[in-house]
Amino acid sequence: MIRWVAVLILVTLASWSHGAEEKLRLTDFVALAVGSDPSFRAASLGASLAPGQMEVAKSAYRPKVVPFYGLSKPGPNSFSENYGLNVTWDTGWGMDLKAFAQDSQMRVQEDYLDYGTRDFGVEFGVPIGRDFGRLPAQIRLDAADADAKRSRRELNDEQQRAILDAVRSYYSHLQAGKGLAVARTALERGRRSMELTEVKYSLGEASRLDLDRARQQTQKAEASVLQAETQLARVRQGITSTYHINAAHQVHFVLPDLKHVRLPYSVEQAIAMVSESDPSLLNARDQLHLAEMRLRAARRHIYPALNFIYRVGQRREEQGGVAGDYEDYQELYLNSDLSLGIAEKKLAIHTAQVTYEIQEIGLRQLEDAVRGEIINDLDAFSRKARLLELSERSLATALSQAEVAELRFERGLGSAFDVVESQAQLQSSEQQQLAAQIDLVISYYQILHRLQVLDLDRLLE
Repeated sequence: MIRWVAVLILVTLASWSHGAEEKLRLTDFVALAVGSDPSFRAASLGASLAPGQMEVAKSAYRPKVVPFYGLSKPGPNSFSENYGLNVTWDTGWGMDLKAFAQDSQMRVQEDYLDYGTRDFGVEFGVPIGRDFGRLPAQIRLDAADADAKRSRRELNDEQQRAILDAVRSYYSHLQAGKGLAVARTALERGRRSMELTEVKYSLGEASRLDLDRARQQTQKAEASVLQAETQLARVRQGITSTYHINAAHQVHFVLPDLKHVRLPYSVEQAIAMVSESDPSLLNARDQLHLAEMRLRAARRHIYPALNFIYRVGQRREEQGGVAGDYEDYQELYLNSDLSLGIAEKKLAIHTAQVTYEIQEIGLRQLEDAVRGEIINDLDAFSRKARLLELSERSLATALSQAEVAELRFERGLGSAFDVVESQAQLQSSEQQQLAAQIDLVISYYQILHRLQVLDLDRLLE
């Protein structure tokens, strides 16, 4: 989180220093976009509560100081006071410790002490059986820890989701911008071809059909430019409204060197990584652990518990203003939970068992689904890499055919129809190659997100 703040400060200062025309790299764009992403900000606020919630859970097992004071009037000329201090500590391991000091007095007249007692000492109690009372405390702490981990995982996943969304927006703008450039280049080629066809038509070397086809192709190219401009404006508006970044002036959009778009992990490594990093899997494992703990507690609860309490201290009494000597005392208490309720306890065990088995089945299904998803993502990346290779070869072929068709037409060996068809095929091949490049890059980042390793250092410039 500190690193994100530092990047945002540096990027903001840079934009203030150099003005609105400052070009932002992909890393800077993503840092600004993530910083303004509303879902990520909301997740950050939610995660900030997790440490406090964990401290609250732990505080139940820390010493507590409880002062008390009581005043009553048992008769018209008398009143009694009772005040003192208790220090209690639930250790969370079944042993409860308590230190106490109290003073009880009854006064018949304002300054005359009729009777009073003063006690101070310590006591502790241990429940015998049922894991010495450890399980309930451990379940509460583990549940709080699971909630804190879930919040951190959700924040990390939300941050990576925001990065991926920003990357998609960045490359959507890039695709729209390059698409417009392709359309304008096609329009220029179409106009040159139309001008040449008009000259040939005036010389009687081209037919009326050739001229009409050339003009029709130019009109289509003009419509393509208009559509590309509309798409670029729409993408820019989306970036501005979502991230408050002026995409028309501030961002320098460029594709990375596709030689670096290679996965650094094998299929086996990716499966192992996703098994240990997927947030839904980790959360499901935590819940399965809690279900197992609750099942153990339910099974222990069927047996009666014997509570052992030992109290030791000193006490003295005061009567008629004369205080006696302190006397040591010891007290031992034993009590047991002898409530039967066998049917209810068996039902509780069965319910806990069913809950555990359902969550275990769900976890296994989720593990299979997560493994299947990463394998599908890796396969899709390989297919898109092959598709890019095919699109590059197709573009080279289309470019060669367009050059040959135009040369043949100039020399009177071909028709305008051949030129129009070859130029349309060239424009389509250029757009397909651009789409294949961006699809491959986005697939790369999607896999990094799936593995929970997508951050600023992984962005390709």
